[in-house]
Parts: sequence; C-alpha cells; structure tokens
Amino acid sequence: MANEAVLAPSDPRTCPEQEVIRKEMNDCIRGVIAQLPDSYRTVLMLGELGGLTDDEVAQTLGISRGNAKVRLHRARIRLKQALEARCDFSRSEDNEFVCEPKAATAAPCPPHARCSSTTDSKC
Repeated sequence: MANEAVLAPSDPRTCPEQEVIRKEMNDCIRGVIAQLPDSYRTVLMLGELGGLTDDEVAQTLGISRGNAKVRLHRARIRLKQALEARCDFSRSEDNEFVCEPKAATAAPCPPHARCSSTTDSKC
C-alpha cells in the first residue's frame, strides 16, 4: 500500500511531541495488525484503513457481503484481544488516550504512546 492510512487523525493544534507519540501508536497498531492471520489483516486493511464499504470488501475478496461483515467483526475482536494483551490503556490528566506496554511482553508499542482525545493541547 503506497499511501499509508493514518489511524489517528492529525490535528494542526498538536505539538511535535504529540505527533511523534501518535506516529508511535500508529506503528504499534500496524505491527499488531501485521501479526493477524491473512484473512483478518486483509479485511481490516480494506474496510477499516482503506475505507471500503462491506459490499466493496466482499466484491474485492470474492466473498458474500455477510461473510465480509462476519470476517471484519472477527478481525476487530482479534485486534482488540491482541492490543489488550500487549498494552494497558488509560486516560492521562489531560484526558489523552494513553497506551502503556505491559511489562511481560516485548510489545512494539513505545512507552507513553498516546493520542489526544481533546481539542485543547497542553504541550
């Protein structure tokens, strides 16, 4: 995929530190997606990151719309389980979403990876 999808939208009000943190979190999520089985990874890339509708995903993969929806649902569950196994999620004092790698895993997630969920940046 030549144009990489951004998982967290870029906000012009964010500081360079937040942009680096956001990039690290996106890289972590992409790393987890890369470890999913091919069928789940493909449907996530097409539907979630590529923005295709269920019908377009089904047509691209040569499967029924129902099968595409089920596969996407299962892929989301597997992604959530994989992320929860690697990271502890919380909110910072600034109400930013924070991902801390669990100590027992060699997760690709960097420490203090977070993305702002507020409109007011405090850098």
